Amino acid sequence: MNNKEPDMSRAISLIDSHIHLDDPRLMPGYPEHLNDARALGITAWVLPSTTAASFSDVLAIAAADTSVYPALGLHPYFMETHTDHDLKQLETALKMHAGKLVAIGECGLDLMIENPQFERQERLFKAHVRLAREFDLPLIIHSRKSLDLILRELRKERGLRGVIHAFSGSLQQAEQCIELGFKLGFGGAVTYPRATRLRAILKAIPKDSYLLETDAPSMPNAFLPKGAIHTPKDLYTIAQEIATIRESSLEKVAAETTETTQQLFQLERL
Repeated sequence: MNNKEPDMSRAISLIDSHIHLDDPRLMPGYPEHLNDARALGITAWVLPSTTAASFSDVLAIAAADTSVYPALGLHPYFMETHTDHDLKQLETALKMHAGKLVAIGECGLDLMIENPQFERQERLFKAHVRLAREFDLPLIIHSRKSLDLILRELRKERGLRGVIHAFSGSLQQAEQCIELGFKLGFGGAVTYPRATRLRAILKAIPKDSYLLETDAPSMPNAFLPKGAIHTPKDLYTIAQEIATIRESSLEKVAAETTETTQQLFQLERL
């Protein structure tokens, strides 16, 4: 396990490509959480929505802090709450906030929820793909037990771009995602020594094909005490472990992933 104290003489810049600051477990104190993270060299955050009801909080957090970049979408985990009107709300919000959003998402397919409603999920995901094409924005894709189905849809719409958040597939699937123009998000799951396949994939893929993420407050890393809340500063520990896995340095991982994240979400133009 990597329990080294941060060396603040090492100037780095890290970007968290996926975090839920609007989650009730983080939102009341999120400015303090971000300040703690900034002290470790974490400089920006991509904040995707999950439901139509969360649009306003996501947009408000981003409006209050220029280092937080918003994305809007309807997460498949919450299919029980999504309606056709929510999709119309998403389209309206994309038009209203054009130029301020960095992606469409979180969206995707989740076949592990209790009532998957697969046909509704599939229609909703296809709608997000259509919107990504229409608004020329990258997709933030959630996938559980569904990556082959997602790849099938992405092959129909060549020229898209985005990230497969919390990637957990095979090396072959990783290569297919990359070939289709998608990056792979790695976070807390890869820090567990037992995640041997995932760690081997992370080590094997090109330097411009992966992003760092916490997905805080979910997906804690292996170094947190049991029951501890996952917070923005934990990206530093994740980056340290990824550097170890890739037999690289923290500085190199930071430089590579920051450049890749900035390019994918076009953060430098905002």
